[in-house]
Amino acid sequence: MSLEEENKAVVKRYVEAFNRGDLEALKSLLTEDAEIQGVMGHGIFERVEPIWRQLIEGYGMQLRIEDLVAEGNLVSARYTETGTFKAPAFGNEPTSQSI
Repeated sequence: MSLEEENKAVVKRYVEAFNRGDLEALKSLLTEDAEIQGVMGHGIFERVEPIWRQLIEGYGMQLRIEDLVAEGNLVSARYTETGTFKAPAFGNEPTSQSI
């Protein structure tokens, strides 16, 4: 398997773990000092874990890879996020609306 294919496989495992709500598997894919960037904030895993938990448990967030491109150690992913607001999250009560 090429370096690019190996790196794309890591991104696929990340998406699979996120969709299962397996935060330990997500953490295992990151280096200890990895900084995660996102709309809700950024930081090391311990800082973003509660955000991810609310996205997964509150919104039932699921990721679907649309495009995945790799060159050397760089991987670019375009994915769609979907879910239904089904449990309290970020101080708001669920609406049962799809996102």
